[in-house]
Amino acid sequence: MVQTRDGERLASEVYLLAVKSAPAGQQRWPAVLIRTPYGKRRGVEVYYRFVQRGYAVVIQDVRGREDSTGEWMPQHYEIEDGDDTLNWIAAQPWSDGTVGMTGGSYLGYVQWAAAGCGKGSLRFEPSAGKGRDCYVYDPENPSVHIVDMSENELEIPEDYTRMEWREDMLAYTTEPFTKSCVITGELAVTLYISCDCPDTDFMVRITDVDEQGRSIKLADGVLSAKYRNGFEKAEYLEPDGIYEITIRTTKISNAFLPGHRLRLTVTSSGKNFIFPNSNTRDGFDSAFVQKAHITVHRGPKTPSRAVMKRENTRD
Repeated sequence: MVQTRDGERLASEVYLLAVKSAPAGQQRWPAVLIRTPYGKRRGVEVYYRFVQRGYAVVIQDVRGREDSTGEWMPQHYEIEDGDDTLNWIAAQPWSDGTVGMTGGSYLGYVQWAAAGCGKGSLRFEPSAGKGRDCYVYDPENPSVHIVDMSENELEIPEDYTRMEWREDMLAYTTEPFTKSCVITGELAVTLYISCDCPDTDFMVRITDVDEQGRSIKLADGVLSAKYRNGFEKAEYLEPDGIYEITIRTTKISNAFLPGHRLRLTVTSSGKNFIFPNSNTRDGFDSAFVQKAHITVHRGPKTPSRAVMKRENTRD
């Protein structure tokens, strides 16, 4: 049983390679964790392959299900319970301290929840110092969101190197990492913007830039400026205003290797993914379109930034 921070007990079963089958001298193993509401013994045979390949396997009933105590409230306790379980595994004598997770559906959700407990955060502010960066977005010449037509997939690690040459795209890049940096979970990008139109879209993209300069997409997010304070009502822009908008991206888990860099790009379109915003009060459903002159402000009073979770690693 894994005891949670609030006193509940999560029923867990551990599968290890028999000592006589283990490599000589090996006493600790990396672990694969499966947290499930469907019963920890259901289909357990499919996980034996991990044991045969040298992993410890931990299968757990989530709170309130099967043999675990507590109240079953879907998604409510999974961040804390996932964190408690990871810490429990790391403290076991058979564990080498590394844990991965697997599974789909609710088993996939609990993986993101566990990642959400990641200790520490990383804050990236574009181009330190006061300044501003400008671009012009033309609805009749939108940038392209790359789609894998062979699989009809949007969220894949496509190469955006050439796309980032466009004049209607801003790019902010870190210095090369000196050691591996693991980013997991959802990212939040806050921009301080000005625009001479009543509305436009903002699309941000996070990429991993390797030592050859290839820029591979990891996550993206989009928001119409008029909904910057919520979707209940539209709040249009004034030409002389500076507005704060926060865009949440899709979730990632990526190790930025030594020599690699993290890049944030900002643009206002994504053909194949969103309809071009007309930059009018009518959005994409307008007979009239106009170019938008957009400014991203940075500095102490307008701290445009990206905030993300950095995992603690042993190196």
